Amino acid sequence: MLNGNAVSNFSFNTSNGELSANLSLAEGNNSIRVRANTPGGTDEKTVNVEYRPLVPPVVTITAPENNSTVNQAALALRARAQHVTERNQLSVMLNGNAVSNFSFNTSNGELSANLSLAEGNNSIRVRANTPGGTDEKTVSVQYRRPSPPTVTINTPANNAIVETNTVEVRATVTNADGNRSVTFTVNGDSKAQFSLQETDLSATVENLREGENTLSISARNNDGVAEANVKVIYQPKPIALKPVVRFIVPSRPGTTARTQQAQVRASVQHISEKDEVQLERNGKLIPEFAYNAKNREVTATIALEPGTNTIRIIATNAVGSDTASTTVLNPVVVESTPPVVTIESVSQPTLNPMNPTQGRSTVVAKIQGIDSASQITFTVNGVRSTDFTYSARSGAFQSTITLVRGTNTVTIRAENKDGADEKTRTVEF
Repeated sequence: MLNGNAVSNFSFNTSNGELSANLSLAEGNNSIRVRANTPGGTDEKTVNVEYRPLVPPVVTITAPENNSTVNQAALALRARAQHVTERNQLSVMLNGNAVSNFSFNTSNGELSANLSLAEGNNSIRVRANTPGGTDEKTVSVQYRRPSPPTVTINTPANNAIVETNTVEVRATVTNADGNRSVTFTVNGDSKAQFSLQETDLSATVENLREGENTLSISARNNDGVAEANVKVIYQPKPIALKPVVRFIVPSRPGTTARTQQAQVRASVQHISEKDEVQLERNGKLIPEFAYNAKNREVTATIALEPGTNTIRIIATNAVGSDTASTTVLNPVVVESTPPVVTIESVSQPTLNPMNPTQGRSTVVAKIQGIDSASQITFTVNGVRSTDFTYSARSGAFQSTITLVRGTNTVTIRAENKDGADEKTRTVEF
């Protein structure tokens, strides 16, 4: 009897008493009973057999997805293995190589492993082999090494100073996905035009604003973003102008100086250094002056000559020159120096042995303030005489005169442009 149903297709060997039958069990518990009934009595035995059918395993890889692309070499493998009771019923292969360091949770059938991918395509296979059968799953994963973009601005240099409002930009941009992945801005305006040929970016920036300008280039792709910035300072070149000279001190020509020196201050525009300025007084160069390039002024203290002093400043640059003149009066009164005559001695008369009525005497004097004997008038008893010697260097005067009996008068007179002096001496003979 099988599960209470009679089984007729059994065989019995009378010689050895063996009974056999092929039974078809039902899933679950099955009751098998064998009964013998003879004239000698009855006997039976019953056994219970549980039938559990074998179920083949089912493998599902939950991560990563098949034909996916990753940009990291480290990969977490996740899989589910159904109808698998032991870890040794599973195997993991990466690119044909067995992976041993995986874990398997028998309670929920989850498998996990940390894999290290090779660059390029990777094949991952999970296989289950149980008494119920075999199953395996394979996925392909593409590992692409990250290639974020790079941006390098070659020209202009950061903080470059330019004198025109146009600048050429050259940059190197790598790993960009074409022009649409590149942005070029000038002072925050992204409408700037540029050309990108492979990795070479070029642009012409016009209409820079005066002062600081910021040029920015950014590039992006799936692996990241790169940006580079430079600052360009636009300083327009000043327009070259011819010098302009204007006296500040003295404020007007003909000023009378109170001392023997004059303070001079003048504005000298459109020059850059002292060598471009020339200062003169009465046509003579005056090298001792200062030029302040910051306030563009010439200053000097000039020693004055007596009378009118004409002061002139000449400034010259590559464009031209300019001249300004003024006058300063120096009212210095030159002291007059009239001659001074001093009769130092008249010698005692001596008798002329050839003529007892006449005598001789020597006159010695000193005359200052004249340059020659022609400025001297020498008279003896009213008669002018040129019989004398005079040294302009020492002022020494000497003459030997002839005396007559009685009183003799000797007069010396000297004249120059400042006046005259006269001295008289009487001699008795």
